Amino acid sequence: MVSEPAAAARGRVEAAWQRIDEWLRDFAPATAERWNAPATPEQIAELQRELGVQLPGDLVVSLGVHNGARVGGFTLPPLYAPLSTTEISRKARELCARVAEWDGQFVPFASGGAGSVLYLDQRGAARLAEHSGAGRGGWPPTLPDLLEQTAELLSSGTGPLAARYRPTVDGDGALGWVVR
Repeated sequence: MVSEPAAAARGRVEAAWQRIDEWLRDFAPATAERWNAPATPEQIAELQRELGVQLPGDLVVSLGVHNGARVGGFTLPPLYAPLSTTEISRKARELCARVAEWDGQFVPFASGGAGSVLYLDQRGAARLAEHSGAGRGGWPPTLPDLLEQTAELLSSGTGPLAARYRPTVDGDGALGWVVR
């Protein structure tokens, strides 16, 4: 059974995605058009069965808003593309097979290329972490925190991520990130 997210987590995640989506529509329309359709409850239940771990409620809500993004779509700063349910399953299997310290309780949710991923550590309180050979560290502790901080960075250029990243939009209306 898929975990029912707490009302507070649902509200935080949905509000953050709404702010991000509004900013993208207004300032980066090419990126705004590259979302996948929301994940269905069946897709989320199948992912949970495949992973063999309870999905955190905030990830369930997030997938119900955006089931990943197509190539060239939105990335969390600096280059982490949100994964779809299918991509999460594939990435988790890949990491279990090739990374000795990868724990089956880790749920990847965004991929940064070159093998780096953001994941939720389900061994406790769904803490957010990064697996990367050259990770920058300093990530917000939870997925709702990351989404809220990204929304704040986009909408006002402020917040904890502002010291590290700055959003840019190219002439085609696509979002990019400058690493400071």
